[in-house]
Amino acid sequence: MSSFAAFIDRLGPLSETAAALNISAQAVWNMKASNSISPVHWMRLVALAQDKGIDGITVEMFCSWYASRRERPEALAS
Repeated sequence: MSSFAAFIDRLGPLSETAAALNISAQAVWNMKASNSISPVHWMRLVALAQDKGIDGITVEMFCSWYASRRERPEALAS
């Protein structure tokens, strides 16, 4: 797994993830579509992954995914 969107898919139904985060299913769908999850949800999602038996999900992994989305090729060239 290498992205927020893939992780959201792995969690199962959007409605269940939404209930666990106390947000709407539409908000979860938006996170998946944008391949981005607000850091405010990361700790809860790590716990949810553990509850669902999804190994290897950590806040550090989320940080890596978040950082890789923020890198701009033009910034790396200088």
